[in-house]
Amino acid sequence: MNWKLWQKKNPLSEASPWEVAGLPLALLLDREKPFSSWHPDNCEIRPELRNWLQPMVWIYQIHTYLELLEAKFGPEISALIQEYMRIVSNHLKT
Repeated sequence: MNWKLWQKKNPLSEASPWEVAGLPLALLLDREKPFSSWHPDNCEIRPELRNWLQPMVWIYQIHTYLELLEAKFGPEISALIQEYMRIVSNHLKT
């Protein structure tokens, strides 16, 4: 058998930093998972707390994503992705 397991391609190896940065922003804007399911369905959260907690959870999710990217690709690539996310976020505000 010739499986060549070492030749499997990682889809992230062909992705640009812009694609890697854009994915979580697109998911956040469209309220897709993981941003749509930030608490268990059976958990009751008061509306005044929900408006404060939901963005905090999203910030934590983005922060965790960036930490994982830095661990995988190093600080230089992580810095590129963070800068791109800042640029895109600033354009979304206007």
